[in-house]
Amino acid sequence: INDYNTFSMDLFIDASTRLQEAAAMFIDTEIDIIAMKARLQNLENFYFSQQSLDALNVRMSQLETSLNNSKLAFQSSTTLLDMINTVSNNLNQVLSGNLSVNLTYNTDNKMVNFRGGVTLTDKTFKLTTPTLDYNLADKTATYNEGGVIVDKGTTLTSKRGHYNSNTKIFTFKENVKLISKEHTLEGDTLMYNTENKTTFFNGPTKIKSKKETLISSKGEYNTQTGIMVLKGRSQIETPEMILSGDTLNFNKKTQDGDARGNVEIVLRKEKVTIKGKRCIHIGKKHYTKVYGNAFMVALLDK
Repeated sequence: INDYNTFSMDLFIDASTRLQEAAAMFIDTEIDIIAMKARLQNLENFYFSQQSLDALNVRMSQLETSLNNSKLAFQSSTTLLDMINTVSNNLNQVLSGNLSVNLTYNTDNKMVNFRGGVTLTDKTFKLTTPTLDYNLADKTATYNEGGVIVDKGTTLTSKRGHYNSNTKIFTFKENVKLISKEHTLEGDTLMYNTENKTTFFNGPTKIKSKKETLISSKGEYNTQTGIMVLKGRSQIETPEMILSGDTLNFNKKTQDGDARGNVEIVLRKEKVTIKGKRCIHIGKKHYTKVYGNAFMVALLDK
C-alpha cells in the first residue's frame, strides 16, 4: 500500500473503519453481558434472601409473642395500675389495710398472687379473703383459705371459691352459707350468678326462710323471682304441710308448687298423708290436687 495506489488506500481506510465498528460492538456486548450478570446475581440474591426472610419472620413472630408476654406488666405506664384496679377500685385501700400489700406476678402464666388480706370488687359485690390468685389471661380469681362475699344485702361464705369475671359466675365449695334478708342457704357446692341472682347447687342443700324450709340435692333458685327448680328427691316444709317429690318446682313468693314422681303430702293439722304421682299446690287458695293413683291415709284419734 502506498500513496500511488489510491485503491489500496481506500481499502485500508475502509477495513480500519470496520475494525473500529467491530471493536465498539464487542465493547457494547461486553457491557450488556456484565449488566445481565449483575441482574442475574441480584435475582439469585433475592431468591435466597426471600427464603431466609420467611424463616426469619417465623422466628421473629415467636420472639415477639414471648416478648409481649414477658413485657405485659411493663409495656405502659398504666398497666400496673390497671392490674391493681382489677382487684380494687381504690388504691387507698392499701393504706387502710383492705387491699393486699404482698403481691407477686408471674409473666409466664399471667398469674397475680395476693397475700396478706385481699378485697376484690366488681360493680355489685365485694369479696374479702386472706389470699387470692388472679389470672389476667382469662380474668378468673380463686381463693382456698375462706372468703366472704357481700352482694347487695346478700352475704356468702365458703372455704374455697372461684370467680369468672366474664360469665359473672361464682363457684363455692365446702361449708357454703348464703344469708339474705329473706332466707338462709347452707350446702357443700354452690354456683351463684351475680348478674341474674340465680343460685345453682349440687349436693345436700338446705334453704330456710320464715315461711318454709327446703331440702334438696340438686337444683337452682333465683333470689329475685323466688322461683326454685329442683331435681333429685326434694322436700318443702311449711307450717301447714310437708311436700316431697322426685322433682319439684316452687314459687317462694306465691307459695305455688308442682311436684312429680313419688309425691307425698303431709298435712300437719289434719294429720293426713296423701300420695300420688303428681301434685299441684296453689298457695293463696290453700288448694292442693294429687294425680296418678292417688290415695290418702288419715290418722284417726282414739
